[in-house]
Amino acid sequence: MATPTTRTAIDASLMLLSIAGLLAGGIGCGGGDNLQEFDDAHIKPADPGAHDHHHHHHGEDHDAPHGGTLVALGEHQYHAEIAWDEKAKTITVYVLDGEAEKAVPIDAEEIVLAIGIGKDAETHKFTAKPQDNDADGKSSRFVTSDKALFDKFHDNESTSGQIDLPIGKKTFPVVVAHDDHDHDHDEKGDHKHDEKGEHKHDEKGEHPSPKKTDK
Repeated sequence: MATPTTRTAIDASLMLLSIAGLLAGGIGCGGGDNLQEFDDAHIKPADPGAHDHHHHHHGEDHDAPHGGTLVALGEHQYHAEIAWDEKAKTITVYVLDGEAEKAVPIDAEEIVLAIGIGKDAETHKFTAKPQDNDADGKSSRFVTSDKALFDKFHDNESTSGQIDLPIGKKTFPVVVAHDDHDHDHDEKGDHKHDEKGEHKHDEKGEHPSPKKTDK
């Protein structure tokens, strides 16, 4: 038969075990939720592909292969590149893939640029000029040689239009506007060349040479 002292010790041990069990259960419940929030699926590094996709959609990681302006189409499915030839005064639209690297020929003899809305909109045609690797009957390049249209964009930054570009079974809107940065680059380039190139040549090139001749 257990003595009072032994019974007291047993009761104290049982109480301690009960408290420990309650604490373990509380930690298990609360800790379980926290562990679910910080398991491997949640703490692994972000998917680099998702990060790249975000930037690619805005064309930030792509270089225009023809020196024009890239326009992302759809959910990064394709790109349109708009190239301006300042000397020839032509506007060219290239159809490219999602990485803006490969040409995407489409089944169209021409595409139409609309400036304005509805019945009052001006329309201008870009004629297909297939590149060497384009399949027969398709083109990945469309060009207009309308100098008046070129000047309209070139001389007025607010001018913009839209081309509905048919690729496969879908049509993608392409907003066309002249990138004034390209124009400024040309002007600054020529201007700096004239002032800093030819002018310095006159002072340092032609002036010293007569002195050497006199000697």
